[in-house]
Amino acid sequence: MLTTLPKAIACKFGVIAGSSDSDGSAAAEIVGEEQMQCPRCGKQVQGKHGICNSCGENAMQCNYCRNINYEKPDGYLCNECGNSRFAKFDIGITLKQGFACEKIETEEAKTQALQ
Repeated sequence: MLTTLPKAIACKFGVIAGSSDSDGSAAAEIVGEEQMQCPRCGKQVQGKHGICNSCGENAMQCNYCRNINYEKPDGYLCNECGNSRFAKFDIGITLKQGFACEKIETEEAKTQALQ
C-alpha cells in the first residue's frame, strides 16, 4: 500500500524498530516442503506445473494480485505486489513533534547542520 501524506515532513532523527515471532527458519522450511494448495478451492495440487485438477486454477499465482512469478515460483514475496503467502506484515508508525532543534536561517548554519 502506498499513501501520500497531506503535509511535507522534515525529520532530523528517526528510529526503526522491529520484532519477529520467529527466527525466519520456519518460513524457509515451509517454502521448501510446502504442498501447494489451490487458492480457489483449497485442495492439494498434484501436478508440478501448479494447475489444480479440481477447478483448473493456477496454484502458483499470488493470492492478492494473481501475478505468477515464472522466475521463482516458490518465492517468499510476490514480485509484483509484495504480498506473502507465508507471513503477514503489519507496520505501525508513531510520530511525535520535537522542539529540540534550532532554526536554520543562514547558509552558514545550513552547511554546519549538514556536517
